[in-house]
Amino acid sequence: MPAASVSLTDWSFDPSIYAGVAFVCALYAIAHRRGWLSSSDDLRPWGLTPRSRVLMFAIGVLVCFVALESPIDYIGDNYLNAIHMVQHMLLMVVAPPLVLLGIAGARSPARGWMRGPWRIWTAITNPWTALCLFTATMWIWHYPPWYDAALYNDTLHAFEHLTLLAAGLVFFWSVVDPIRGEGIRPVPSWTKLVTMSLAGAPCTALAFIFIVAPQPFYSFYVAAPRLWGISALADQQLGGVAMLVLFHLTMFSAITPVFLRMFRGSPEDDERALEPLSALVRALAQPATPALPSPAREEAPGPAAPSRQPGAPLPTLSPQGAAPALSPAATD
Repeated sequence: MPAASVSLTDWSFDPSIYAGVAFVCALYAIAHRRGWLSSSDDLRPWGLTPRSRVLMFAIGVLVCFVALESPIDYIGDNYLNAIHMVQHMLLMVVAPPLVLLGIAGARSPARGWMRGPWRIWTAITNPWTALCLFTATMWIWHYPPWYDAALYNDTLHAFEHLTLLAAGLVFFWSVVDPIRGEGIRPVPSWTKLVTMSLAGAPCTALAFIFIVAPQPFYSFYVAAPRLWGISALADQQLGGVAMLVLFHLTMFSAITPVFLRMFRGSPEDDERALEPLSALVRALAQPATPALPSPAREEAPGPAAPSRQPGAPLPTLSPQGAAPALSPAATD
């Protein structure tokens, strides 16, 4: 099998990547220009300043660019599964939270024609829905037939990268929880902790499968030229280690501030998020007050009925039926 060689100049120079980066940066500039992002935003929940927020966004976009354009892309697409796995983790778990921190504190866009798309986005980024989409995307694209198919087809490979990035943005949306404003209810800290913990189990299982498997799964890398003397099996094992390390380092970096924030006193976001539950608990805790019987109504006395002398005949109705007429004997 022929040996392979790479250099630091092996960049992809894909015009679509440059166009995508320019488009995203233009959208970010428009968000600032239209006031969706401003220097007056309250960034205390994220521990950011307006400058550090822009820096987070820039680093996130740079991570995406490096993952898709640098020798990481060239080596992963041609020689090493381990480097390809590094690329996937950069796109799926490293870049998304950084990009979302770059829009932290943004105002809700749910106005006018954006109301419909915003409802759909809110449903997709529900923490539990996002967890399922994130896990399914990771497992589907690492299933050997799909993984090999993407490596042999450039269009499918580009779609794979887009879906990995999209799944990361959807999942980390509820973790970063970047939007604030009227009608926006923050995600409770305990929900973030649970979803991030649950997301770790499928990824850990997949990584250990790669590490302990007795044979390589991906035929593309079995047939690929060997780089740096690394066998196909060792390459796959290194890929599992890369997935395990990058995923858990990112999750630890996300879980730690959320966990510490729960012990800082009374976080306003959590109080707002739990308002409906608190109202329900207060309502259930109030003892039911028995209803007191209403006092009986006393009717006003009506006019007294005319008395009848003993032996007098009963009154009879007049021909018009309007009033009783007394007989002459009764009037004596």
